[in-house]
Amino acid sequence: MLAWVQPRPPAATPEDIHSVSQKKDKVRSVLSIMKPRQAQFLLLRSHDFSYQEVASILNVNPTSIGTLVSRAEESFRKEYIKRYGHE
Repeated sequence: MLAWVQPRPPAATPEDIHSVSQKKDKVRSVLSIMKPRQAQFLLLRSHDFSYQEVASILNVNPTSIGTLVSRAEESFRKEYIKRYGHE
């Protein structure tokens, strides 16, 4: 195979699309009941904002971001498991 020719990834099945949609709905549901500030940390990090950028956007000390994100992740994890179990 030539180096510049990339094989096509397999097409997503309707079941795959539905599964992804369900997972996104679950994530949105959990984020909607979290403390808004914690949800903001998670959303910004999920969009690849750096700790420095998150700190600037949310007006937080940059040295605190790691701890704040970690707490938000733990809060999300606990609520997700409470609602949907381990997946």
